[in-house]
Amino acid sequence: AKFVIIGKGTYRSHLEKKTHDLGLDSKVIFTGFLPYEEMFALYRHAKAFVFASRTETQGYVGLEAMTLGLPVVALSGTGTNDLLHGDKGGFLIEQDDEKVFAEAVLKLMTDKATRATKSKQAVARAEEYSLDAMTEKLLRIYSTTIYAHK
Repeated sequence: AKFVIIGKGTYRSHLEKKTHDLGLDSKVIFTGFLPYEEMFALYRHAKAFVFASRTETQGYVGLEAMTLGLPVVALSGTGTNDLLHGDKGGFLIEQDDEKVFAEAVLKLMTDKATRATKSKQAVARAEEYSLDAMTEKLLRIYSTTIYAHK
């Protein structure tokens, strides 16, 4: 298995050093910033999407991964709570539970049945956030509001 870290952030040099110190250079790939097309190409080869950010918890990257059927393991946060409500499409982990986070990732990597179920759920959940679905939801809200004030 390979662990691919996409993006560039303030912790990259720390993570590269930690990777080297642990002797994992051959198992971890740091891509830096990637255009969407390249990022999605990598997603298509992945078994899971791991999102351990404590600050960027809006869930957009998780949603992007889910559209391609990738189950997500993410830390609990504002957007990720909505996206992974009920652990549909992946696993939602409390912020300070590293052991449970690691167990969830390993479950997706080793249990094909769980990964297949979570993958189907991921696609279904992503559909709930599609342009069509969100437009329909917004139109219902507008319609309800307009008729309520007549």
